[in-house]
Amino acid sequence: MSGHGDRRVKMRALESRDAVASFAEVALGYSRDEAMAEARRADGADLSRAAAACPFGVDVPGLVRLVAAGAFEDAHALILKVHAWPGILGRYCHRPCEAAPALAAGREPIFISALERAASEHGIAGRTPFRAGPASGKCVAIVGAGSAAAAAAYRLRQRGHAVSMFEQLPIAGGMTAIGYPDFRLPLAVVQRENALAEWGVDANFEVEIDRAFIGRLLSDFDAVIVGTGKFKCQRLDIPGEELEGVWDALDLLTRVKLGRPAPIGAKVVVLGAGYSAQDSSRTARRMGAEVTIYYRRRKEDMPVNQTQLARYMGRQADEGAPYVLQVAPVRILGAGGKVAGVELVRTAPGPVDETGRPAPVPVPGSAFTVACDTVIAAVGEVCDLSHLPAAVDITATGHVRVDPATFATTLPGLYAVGEMTGAKGTENAFKTGLLCADALDRALK
Repeated sequence: MSGHGDRRVKMRALESRDAVASFAEVALGYSRDEAMAEARRADGADLSRAAAACPFGVDVPGLVRLVAAGAFEDAHALILKVHAWPGILGRYCHRPCEAAPALAAGREPIFISALERAASEHGIAGRTPFRAGPASGKCVAIVGAGSAAAAAAYRLRQRGHAVSMFEQLPIAGGMTAIGYPDFRLPLAVVQRENALAEWGVDANFEVEIDRAFIGRLLSDFDAVIVGTGKFKCQRLDIPGEELEGVWDALDLLTRVKLGRPAPIGAKVVVLGAGYSAQDSSRTARRMGAEVTIYYRRRKEDMPVNQTQLARYMGRQADEGAPYVLQVAPVRILGAGGKVAGVELVRTAPGPVDETGRPAPVPVPGSAFTVACDTVIAAVGEVCDLSHLPAAVDITATGHVRVDPATFATTLPGLYAVGEMTGAKGTENAFKTGLLCADALDRALK
């Protein structure tokens, strides 16, 4: 292989003026030639540390070598040896492999996740059908159908165990399906890679999940895995939150993704700064609204990947949904039971709080109002664990306490995976599902 420069090959993307006109994916991925050029930048570099950093153990040197040679089908098959989600993780992984030193100082890391995505797109013709293992005679119930739950189902079917899945939503994929707008992660990619029918999973959707239901599953199945994610929106806890026109970010994103009515006004205020704030603001722009995001802290305090912060903020501004920083909501104003505006106050950094960041302290006399007809609360989500049996121990941080080696809860026969155990990031959600399934496979056999 021969080197092709110190900077990575830039990924093509929709122009902002075109992006806000539809829900088409903004990041367009690499063409075959672009992916090959990016892979060839490795120039024989030692990528073993990148491979060691991969949560799934992808053969990174092999992946880069195959893409550089244009062998995309072989590259896709190489990834599928260890996980089934290159299209998803090629877009949304925290990419520890790229942080592992590999190239000489001053040279940008190889864009490994983009090569994984390229392998999934250009090598999909070589994808081999899924093969379940020999039937074990054991049957496992999985509650939820998000990343962790899907990974557990995939691995258990590989091991020959029967799997019945129960999901409250009408589709599989969890947060990747309903929380990620199509312009970030197309639903078609999520559905293609979470191939429950192909895996032989008995999938049941729009199921009401509560303690009694899980109790019945424990009686009817050899084991039960719960992976219901983090879908409970946090409240703003300010006056006016009950007014018509106030949305939880995840509720809005879910409705739009499922094609259900999601009426918003012409002028939208988003309160928050994380990924839900970005996704809901960009969604509102595509619905034709004028949008501004207000965040009570500084940009360096935003709960996003700090290495990508400039890109995030630049994209928001380009798409017409800019941030206004160090501004906190005081109350939502109403007229006739509907949102009419928001009262806000400017803030200054104060003493460090429990989050490890300077607390936002209101500046006296700085209150002002902004007229709007829609407010989107995007201050994060927490785990709703009310459906779990009382015997399941919950940690002080609001997560399910599990054995770190097996993911078993304190209730015999019940396992938990994904964000409800404290796992962060899509890649770690998938990984917990695989690890739990491996441990459960050993126990069942």
